[in-house]
Amino acid sequence: MFEGIDLRVRPIYHRIAPRVRAHFFLCLLAYYVEWHLRETLRPLLFEDEQLPQDRLTRDPVAPAQPSAAVKRKKAQRTTADGLPVHSFDTS
Repeated sequence: MFEGIDLRVRPIYHRIAPRVRAHFFLCLLAYYVEWHLRETLRPLLFEDEQLPQDRLTRDPVAPAQPSAAVKRKKAQRTTADGLPVHSFDTS
């Protein structure tokens, strides 16, 4: 579920239990917010929009093949509507 998420975190050392719980909660919240943003912005990112449907029908052992739509999106760097496509790190 969180395959591509990289929060670029570093070790934080807390000694008080409420701070440890608060830090853990904030980390989980950050993971969820980034995952939700990626799902919502999938049409504007270099993400394969047909991948969830393809996972239901393809051989689970075979490597995933990109769809024709995502190949076109990566080659032309635009969506089907003509909007520019970004990675999650670009602005």
